Amino acid sequence: FSSITLIVIDLFKNMAPSNIVKAMIFQTRTVDDNDDKMVPMKEVNVDATNTLGLVIFSILFGLSLRAGNQTTETVKNFLGEMSSAMTQMLRWIVWFGPFGIVSMVWYQILVIEDFYS
Repeated sequence: FSSITLIVIDLFKNMAPSNIVKAMIFQTRTVDDNDDKMVPMKEVNVDATNTLGLVIFSILFGLSLRAGNQTTETVKNFLGEMSSAMTQMLRWIVWFGPFGIVSMVWYQILVIEDFYS
């Protein structure tokens, strides 16, 4: 196979990851390093996030929750509360950020041995 064909094959393989947790860490790449055409190509995991697979999974998961009935309300409520908790944590980080920056600046000023040189 040509390299373009392998790239297209990998594109479709990475669109539907077999394991969503594994997709957060690895991408699947097809390697055709054998001359014997009767031996199948091998797949290797590359240290790169499978962003395409995660986006497609997230879209399908959101659409399935939206199309769901009363049984998906618990999951929707849980995700809504998680979103609120993460937003509150981010507010705290943004609020305390200036204190950390001022502390780092003061530390750098205080460790100067000869301030006037």
